[in-house]
Amino acid sequence: SSFLGALPSVGMAAAGACRRQGAAALVGQGGAHSPSSSLVGRCADTVAGAPPSIGCQLSQRRWDTSPYRRVHVLTFANVNKATWPMQGSLGWKPRWARERPLPFDLLSEEQRHSRAPSLQLAEGGQAGVELLTQRLLANLHVLPSETLALVHRSRVTVNGHLQSMDRWISPEDHVSVNGHDLSELADLTLFMHKPVGYTLTEEDPLRRPSYSSLLPDRTLLVRPAGRLDLGSSGLLLLTNRRTLVEAMSPGSGLPATFVIHLRAPLDRVLLRRLHEPDAYGACGPPESVEEGLDAGTGTPAVRIVHRGARPVELREALARVGSPGAVSGGICCVRLGPLSLEELRLEEPGAIRPAEAAELEALLAGAAARGALSAEPSGEVDRGWDAGSHGNTGSGREATRI
Repeated sequence: SSFLGALPSVGMAAAGACRRQGAAALVGQGGAHSPSSSLVGRCADTVAGAPPSIGCQLSQRRWDTSPYRRVHVLTFANVNKATWPMQGSLGWKPRWARERPLPFDLLSEEQRHSRAPSLQLAEGGQAGVELLTQRLLANLHVLPSETLALVHRSRVTVNGHLQSMDRWISPEDHVSVNGHDLSELADLTLFMHKPVGYTLTEEDPLRRPSYSSLLPDRTLLVRPAGRLDLGSSGLLLLTNRRTLVEAMSPGSGLPATFVIHLRAPLDRVLLRRLHEPDAYGACGPPESVEEGLDAGTGTPAVRIVHRGARPVELREALARVGSPGAVSGGICCVRLGPLSLEELRLEEPGAIRPAEAAELEALLAGAAARGALSAEPSGEVDRGWDAGSHGNTGSGREATRI
């Protein structure tokens, strides 16, 4: 509407220009005759069909006046600038120069008495202050790079204030992660029956289901520890305690019982080969190998008790002996040391519950006793093992009873 409203004014301006040009032509010729037909034609074209010319000004900042005009110059400041992560970056700068206290022995007597007790030196000669990432690393089952990512993503608060960079804190400072007290997260331990196909990471680029979706609160920061992977199911421990993580590792010697559903039954030769240590590579020989049938589906299965094997080593062992292999998702960890899915009341896949102190003590004691014999029976096939459904079958059924 504004453009259409401007058309009459544009036409009047063009007509005035034509009149001025005609008058100039008459004056140049002495005013003897009227304007020529060509001049009249040009005026008519200007008024009728020619588009109006709208002037504009290019408002672009000059390069020599830009504040970034010298960023490419290899000056001393540009070459020796702070690098990520411990010396700052383009997104944040460290504030440690004014937040970190001076060493205690460099202070005067007045400064020593005026300093807060939390900032004084401890008995071992170390200052009571520490970096925020160091406290997170000491209380959580995470990597050093993950602690810095938690701070940069604004998931950590100190005394109720949201933090976006690493800083120095004192023992009296209260630290929270995702709104949960750090001391409570450090002692949090859960038992879970992990279903098949659930990843052991918080986030997955393929958007597969994760173990964190089974937590009662997805903001709880607790990491898995056990002998499972993506294609297996069974007993899984979620904890932030380093002692429990080491006890659940394959090098601790804690025996783990796996029930494997096979595509075809094993003959005597293949079953004898599964007892040999060469089938498991560097993991060593198993404690016991038993053959059985799933009473629910009638599929052949085998139970293996091993101290250092994971599902990937069990699949490789079945391939080495010439077995047809396990069905998809057919490996289930039904027992870890003295604890089993049935004793923990975790028969249903996806079930989760907090761990008790007596259960954790029994788990640590079982990991410490490396030379203890396994409680699983060996030799002939057990009728109790033959009576229930164990592990995940090809149809998607999970282990419900041992």
